[in-house]
Amino acid sequence: MPVRIEEFESGDLPDGPSVPERVVAHLYAHRDKAFTRAEIAAEIDADAYALREVSEREE
Repeated sequence: MPVRIEEFESGDLPDGPSVPERVVAHLYAHRDKAFTRAEIAAEIDADAYALREVSEREE
């Protein structure tokens, strides 16, 4: 998960699941449905660009 240099240097790193982990959890919880990238981004409160990176890695 990308962080700003200031966050890295101060040790104030984000905790909690990463965007890929949140995507997988959301898709698993709603495995009987289909979603667009924008819908998933809105549901997990993530940037659509971050989801693009995740989906490209999964292909």
